[in-house]
Amino acid sequence: IVKAIITNRDVTSAVICSNNGALLAQENSSDPKTDIALGELLVEKASNIGVGVDCGDLDRIVLTGLENRFYFQQQEENMLLLSLTKKSSAVTVFK
Repeated sequence: IVKAIITNRDVTSAVICSNNGALLAQENSSDPKTDIALGELLVEKASNIGVGVDCGDLDRIVLTGLENRFYFQQQEENMLLLSLTKKSSAVTVFK
């Protein structure tokens, strides 16, 4: 799955891990442990935000930094974290 995802020119790295933080697959990540830690932090923050805006748990998050974007998606027991180019759009990445 990560090999297929990474073929998208806007995706620079892909990490899939379980909800308990175990690495399942990765492609082009320079530091999967840091990526997983970011995913775990996003799960916690997404839960707080979802409660705060009364919309339940958020299942997708896009963060934009100075040089790139991070896309996070949680599905059942796994998390997907992608590093995207700054000019990318999460919408176009998954078309």
